[in-house]
Amino acid sequence: MTLTTAYAALGAGVVVWATLVSRLRAKPWLTKDAVGALREGGATDLPPAKIGLVLFLGVVTSLFGLFLTAYHLRMVEGMQLGDWRHFPVPSLLWANTAALMLASALMQWARAAAERGDGQALRLRLALGGALTFAFLAGQLLAWRQVSGTEYFAASNPAIAFFYLLTAVHGLHLVGGLAVWAWTLRRLSLPGVKPLEYDSRSDCARSTGTTCCSSGWSCSGSCCPRDPKEGKPMAADALTSDATAGLGGLPGAVADLAADKQAFPVPWGKLMMWIFLLSDTFIFSCFLTSYMNVRISTTAKWPNPSEVFSLTVGHTTVPLLLIAIMTMVLITSSGTMEMAVNYGYRRNRGVTTALMLITAGFGATFVGMQAFEWSKLILQEGVRPWGSPLGAPQFGASFFMITGFHGLHVSAGVVYLTVVAMRVWNGFYDRKGTYETVEIAGLYWHFVDLVWVFIFALFYLW
Repeated sequence: MTLTTAYAALGAGVVVWATLVSRLRAKPWLTKDAVGALREGGATDLPPAKIGLVLFLGVVTSLFGLFLTAYHLRMVEGMQLGDWRHFPVPSLLWANTAALMLASALMQWARAAAERGDGQALRLRLALGGALTFAFLAGQLLAWRQVSGTEYFAASNPAIAFFYLLTAVHGLHLVGGLAVWAWTLRRLSLPGVKPLEYDSRSDCARSTGTTCCSSGWSCSGSCCPRDPKEGKPMAADALTSDATAGLGGLPGAVADLAADKQAFPVPWGKLMMWIFLLSDTFIFSCFLTSYMNVRISTTAKWPNPSEVFSLTVGHTTVPLLLIAIMTMVLITSSGTMEMAVNYGYRRNRGVTTALMLITAGFGATFVGMQAFEWSKLILQEGVRPWGSPLGAPQFGASFFMITGFHGLHVSAGVVYLTVVAMRVWNGFYDRKGTYETVEIAGLYWHFVDLVWVFIFALFYLW
């Protein structure tokens, strides 16, 4: 457990450090109307395909994170119960891993070739990367056959089930990536298509999908929108008069931040919300990690969530019925909030206000159902934060701490959305000239919904 946590923390640290370094080295004030900057009304110059790709990768990362967490927890529990049987890993998996890593490197080298405008190297590296990916998938199928022929293969062995589940989901993602790879190669083979259009004035490269294909198995369109009047990229000449323009590394970052410049190409309000959400992420991560550690280490029997949180409808007991309805309500509220942001940037006050109030209503409904859930456990089951007659005494403390802290966030969000909705209706943001605050409120609400997904998976489904 300690080694796994340390490895995950190291990986997260590397990602966060790389992201911060790339952002701190950026000098958005040196370029007028830089790519990715916010235009009037809050829109961005980033290609929609690239934004969609980032969101998709975030969802996929969460999915695989939940799968791996479930695998680890089931393995620990299975070793205690005695039904988890480790099986020898086929040696072919090492060769498959090497092939996939080399394919990833070739995709990255293809991206570099696209930035240089080297079409021949681009096509060759893309072709080799795809071929190695096909080889990886073929090797995985052979590994499946090897595992199925061993004495460890049994329907009652959860280790085998997780092996097929994880490798199958990963393989499906690669198949989708190969579809994009084939589309990219076909596009590059069309007559008159150049691998790169480069404008040295703005250092902005426009590839035919290779950039995103190498980073996430999906392709984007132009990264340099063109001005229809001038026929030139909208990014302007870099301003070189700034005294700190030549500084790099940490000294350059310090000089930029000390020079009263906007070091991040995002509004300050949105940046502060991201920092707040990052700190909240750490808090919820600590809560959930502590809960998992307590549940794994306790010697007392942990109450079965399917029985504790069941409801009786007529003469039928339905497990997790109320929790399922709460989850549906909260996820639906994310959709209405996103629609509110969309209509906000269209400056449609009436629809934006209505959608935000509907979202707040969904949140209030969620909190009301959570209050009913609490009253049922306290009054009928006798669960307290310091003890539980249902089993392990830590159950009550874990439940009230995690769901209570999340419910506090939802309640605050309901008040926040209501205040912003009233300001939208009164025309405050029309006079201000931007509906950016609506989007910031949406970031907070989406975070609250995402946290509930993890609580639902780890506390109620485990």
